Amino acid sequence: MNVSQLIKAIPNEAKAVEFLQKRGLIPETKECENSHEMKLSVGTVFRWKCFLRDCRKQVGVRVGTWFQRTKMPFISLGK
Repeated sequence: MNVSQLIKAIPNEAKAVEFLQKRGLIPETKECENSHEMKLSVGTVFRWKCFLRDCRKQVGVRVGTWFQRTKMPFISLGK
């Protein structure tokens, strides 16, 4: 993949996260600390959320990844 193809592949943050998940840089699934399945909440901030009423744990999509200490937008990877 060249730079031009990379820019086309990730036109926005949501596509950038999807691109990174497909390449194993961000997990596609996650469990909370109570071993419940979490869902990726897409918005201005990408967070893993546990939707069980008794739990409601949340964690940033970058936590536990190479991107944990970065603040750059994922979309900037293609630019």
